[in-house]
Amino acid sequence: MAARGRGLVFLPTTPLEINELQYVEDGLGYAFNDRNLLALALTHQSYVNEHPDAPPVSNERLEFLGDSIVGMVVAERIFNGAPELPEGDLTVRRSQVIRKETLAAAARSIGLGNWLVMGTGESTTGGNLRGKLI
Repeated sequence: MAARGRGLVFLPTTPLEINELQYVEDGLGYAFNDRNLLALALTHQSYVNEHPDAPPVSNERLEFLGDSIVGMVVAERIFNGAPELPEGDLTVRRSQVIRKETLAAAARSIGLGNWLVMGTGESTTGGNLRGKLI
């Protein structure tokens, strides 16, 4: 049975065990209120595609939401931190920060790819290191 929270669906059955999620939290230096949400955030669609017995959800919807939140937070920080900059310069700075390469480098720096749950195909081809996926 799925649990609903604020319009998102989280399923209690995940490919990551609770103790593995503790390692993720320790590595990030952050304790999540809902570890099911953390497990969902780390589950790539390729895993779901290869495991028909797994819950039919991946991190794609959370990625959509997260991209919007990151954009908003970065925009607010730049807007408040550089009140002298005109709109065009603010836009350039924001796009430099939220571009895929910059975010992928940040994800690599915390080892995010090591925790992603992926299908065999993605795992064997280095998907956990590819900027597009992390």
